[in-house]
Amino acid sequence: MPIKDIYAYIFYKLYKFSEAAPSKWWSDWKATIAMMALEVWVAVSFFIYIDVHANKELHSDGVIALVGGIIIGVLVLYKYLMFYRNDRWKLYVEEF
Repeated sequence: MPIKDIYAYIFYKLYKFSEAAPSKWWSDWKATIAMMALEVWVAVSFFIYIDVHANKELHSDGVIALVGGIIIGVLVLYKYLMFYRNDRWKLYVEEF
């Protein structure tokens, strides 16, 4: 199973979870924000691993802020291209 299909399935499950909540408005956005939160937490844990276990200093000259901004920018662009361009998220919900 390709990574894109796994990614779309996770979106589908988070979307259905949001739809089951009492407030059903903007379930697609809630699923996207939940996915981004999980991705940011994975990235932060990776940076903490590098900082603590590999003894690499990432604190100097705002490297963390720069890399964090780049990661968030790439995630937002990827989410737009995969889910919101031409309303593809509706296709993923129908597929699963």
